Formats: sequence, structure tokens, C-alpha cells
Amino acid sequence: MMLIARILRDSASLRLPIVILLAMLRNRQTSALLALYAQVVGRNGSLANSKSAAKRARVSERQRQRNRVFRSAARTYVRRAERLIADGDAESAALAVGNAMSTLDRAAAKGIIHKNNAARHKSRLMAKFNSLVRPSAEA
Repeated sequence: MMLIARILRDSASLRLPIVILLAMLRNRQTSALLALYAQVVGRNGSLANSKSAAKRARVSERQRQRNRVFRSAARTYVRRAERLIADGDAESAALAVGNAMSTLDRAAAKGIIHKNNAARHKSRLMAKFNSLVRPSAEA
């Protein structure tokens, strides 16, 4: 109950309506309440107990934000290539597959995704592409 009292007391700085806090309390969303309390006390969502753990949390968050861009780009290129393969456009699909494989390789080289993860995606993508280019080889 002390946690709730502190949140209610300090929530003016967050400009949160009491209705939201009460709804969170009614639905027993304790993790959301704890995250809110972390914002109130200024810990940026980290509940670290030492300076090194707090720094590790900050570094991890920075890396997560940076890696998200590459992971998202890789997924986008793979999805685009798969869509072109499904449409049957072999020339455009060849370019898209090349872009997707290059992006997967770059993400694996940077350590954003595991090299086996990249290899698995590339293998599946090439299998789909080869079924488009050489449909008679499958039969």
C-alpha cells in the first residue's frame, strides 16, 4: 500500500489521471505499477541495486535500440522478397533476394542475429526462390 501511496503522491509530475492508477490497481497490474513507480523515482524503468547493474541496464537498452533497426530491416527485406516470389516476378525477386541475403549477412556479422539464424533464413528464402525459377527441378 505504501507503493500506491507514493505513486499517487508523486504522479502529479507524470500528469497521470487517478482513474488510470485506480484501473491498474483494480486489474492487479503490479508490473505496470512497479514500472510507473520506477519512473516516478527517476530510475528510468531499471530496478538495479548497484551502479554497475544500472549502467549495464543503460548499455543494454542502447544496444537494443541500435540492433532493432538492423533486425527490422532484415525482416522487411525478407518479407519483400517472399512477396515478390509469391507474385511470380522472377527478375524483381532476384534483386530482392540478393538484398535480403546481404542484409541478413550484415546483421549476422554485427552479432545482431546468430549466424545460424541468418543461414536458416537465407536457405529457406533460396528454396522458395529456386522453386519459382526452376519449378520443373522440384518434380
